Amino acid sequence: LEITNSMKLLIPFIITIAASKLVADRISPSINKVLLNLNPKVFMLEDSLSEDLLLVCRELTVHDACTSEVLVLHEIETFGQIVNLLKKTNFSCYPVVDKKNRLMAVTTRMHLVRLLAGHHSREINMLDLGDTVPQVTMWNTPLPRAYQHFSGMGLNHLCVVDEEHMLLGILTRTDFGKFCIPGRNSVEHIKTLLNRKAAAQAAGLTSERHYNVAMHRSQHEIEQAYDDEEMGDVAEWSTEVTQI
Repeated sequence: LEITNSMKLLIPFIITIAASKLVADRISPSINKVLLNLNPKVFMLEDSLSEDLLLVCRELTVHDACTSEVLVLHEIETFGQIVNLLKKTNFSCYPVVDKKNRLMAVTTRMHLVRLLAGHHSREINMLDLGDTVPQVTMWNTPLPRAYQHFSGMGLNHLCVVDEEHMLLGILTRTDFGKFCIPGRNSVEHIKTLLNRKAAAQAAGLTSERHYNVAMHRSQHEIEQAYDDEEMGDVAEWSTEVTQI
């Protein structure tokens, strides 16, 4: 069009591009999907689950599918404990709980790094920097409904709580992404969850408590797990953070 300056070619040009796109989609997946499939760390969520998956997972709740071994922060944490947390883990989000394990807030890894770069006191109040309105869902929420909420809102994490706001687990894009894996892998994952739920109920455990009453690891336990030599690296690492 720039060469001929003829508007008569506009409609044929659009039709040609649309036809080429339709033919290409039938022959092979797009280059974007190929690259995403090559990276196992990236999970693209579909707008909605297929009808077959909806039928299979209709008996599942968010508590059945969530990750229960959640690494949490407490209201008051020391500078050294936060440094060790960032050194030894690579999670993007950390829930903040009180002494009774009730969810108070969430904070991101980037937020913690920025905090350490400009904070020099020994103890840090995590509620001063956390997101005071974390995205939560009740433990008995049907999994398909939670998936729609998670996908529609573009969330990265969803905390699972009980009626007393106790943190039971967390759902991430990785957890939901397992339901979007092509082929039978997603169905097999759902079957695994169903079998685990059935085994827990057969053992006499309630739906709210079965197999994972959130095995939270405190930062104090992490600190004890490291020897004195690793703890000595805190000052060096904190100096590096300050230079960010």
